[in-house]
Amino acid sequence: MLAQTLHTVLAQEVDLEVIVVDEASTDGTSSWLSRLRDPRIRSIRHERPRGLPRARNAGLARARGAWVAFVDDDDLWLPDKLQAQLAAAQGRDRVWAYGGALDITSEPNLLRVVDPDPTEARWLPWRNVVPGGGSNVVATRDALEAAGAFDETLKSVEDWDLWIRLGQVSPPAVVARPVMAYRIHAGNMSKKVDVMIGSIAVLDRRYRGLRGGDAIDWDDAYRWLGAAALRSGDRQAARRLASEARRSGHPGAVRRYLRASLPIPVRLPVNSELAQRTLLDRLRPRALVPWPVGTEDWLRRTLDVTPG
Repeated sequence: MLAQTLHTVLAQEVDLEVIVVDEASTDGTSSWLSRLRDPRIRSIRHERPRGLPRARNAGLARARGAWVAFVDDDDLWLPDKLQAQLAAAQGRDRVWAYGGALDITSEPNLLRVVDPDPTEARWLPWRNVVPGGGSNVVATRDALEAAGAFDETLKSVEDWDLWIRLGQVSPPAVVARPVMAYRIHAGNMSKKVDVMIGSIAVLDRRYRGLRGGDAIDWDDAYRWLGAAALRSGDRQAARRLASEARRSGHPGAVRRYLRASLPIPVRLPVNSELAQRTLLDRLRPRALVPWPVGTEDWLRRTLDVTPG
């Protein structure tokens, strides 16, 4: 996956450097990186894992560019990702930018297309409106220095925490179409739920002042975590999250619990709104999400890239 990710990063048509932070890998990544002959690539090796916020901060500390972008080793950048974001930011005199995302599986299947609404950025203290995790945002070095680096005490949602602080430096520019692909892995979300809820609770307390004393949008948080659990194949975690949301009186929690519990057959796409009005029809996930033009061919070519 790292070879595929680097392929999409190095294909960006901007001048850049790439800093790979090797978190104590034991699978030959370190020796593979040492054989790469691209002068744009540098690597940092940690002899023991330090965690995602520290890894990102280590790369940030060594970056030399006026603009900085982050990417996890399993995510992919569309070919014009940086160009589009830089043009949007510079065109509106903004110091950071984000765009839309494709949620994909390794087959690849397209699970979801997120085209962000530029007006939603003002809700960052309430909910994370930046899709695709930490691999989406690009920001100036000056803005990152003003906002501060990733919080190394957080075990999750450290990216959302930084986006909130960047939002206090400047409103973002938004590219309202996908600029990256976020890979969904099958895995056990149950082990992560408590950690993620705990970190979200930290942000709830930390930024109450920005929300005029209001809580974060917990309903959105439970919905977001539950959807992530379902996409990773962990129905147990999705049911637990829906149960907690129901106890807190959040609308839609019962429907989400049923969706995570019942072996409901997949719903094929239909054109008739009338065909979608039964309860079971509403519970069924869509079987097919249309690929944005050109993205499927690009993705299949990218996934053909293997370590050389």
